[in-house]
Amino acid sequence: MVFIGYSLPLTDIAAGFLFREGLRHLDHAKAITVVDFARDEPQRTAKISGLLAAYRNVFPDITPGQFELVGAEQWVRDNLTQWLYDSRGEPVAFHALGYIVSRSGRFIGTIRNYFPDRHDIWHGHYKGEIVDDNRFLRVEPAPPGDRGPSPVPPLPQVPRIPDTIAPIDLPSGYHDVELAIG
Repeated sequence: MVFIGYSLPLTDIAAGFLFREGLRHLDHAKAITVVDFARDEPQRTAKISGLLAAYRNVFPDITPGQFELVGAEQWVRDNLTQWLYDSRGEPVAFHALGYIVSRSGRFIGTIRNYFPDRHDIWHGHYKGEIVDDNRFLRVEPAPPGDRGPSPVPPLPQVPRIPDTIAPIDLPSGYHDVELAIG
């Protein structure tokens, strides 16, 4: 459970009761995150102190480590995007709301799903596809044709780039998508 920008004030007795009852089955020391924003260390210290007191009234086992004061926008970028990796395990692009963006922030395309059981990515022409849930690969021969450009959305900032993951053997007929990894 993630609370974003909510201070859980003591005066909001109804919300406190509902959260306490509705979330009593969770391990409060692990399953709750509170996201807010602090500009600097003094503001962070003050904010955690106030938030911790308010949240402990409802969730007695919550700890200071469960508060992330990076702001909602940064938290969403870092936690609600999916990184895509090449076969070597290098993060090369990320998926956010159906859009694929390179790790350098360049728009690649949208997931179109023209083929059964494939998450193919197009921006006019075929760009690649998501294989095994998190690999950005390209099948050869590539599907032909121009399927029309994707509307380029306002691009999000690149989330925190994750560490590499274990490499995989390329599936038959696939190779890595060539992207500038700037």
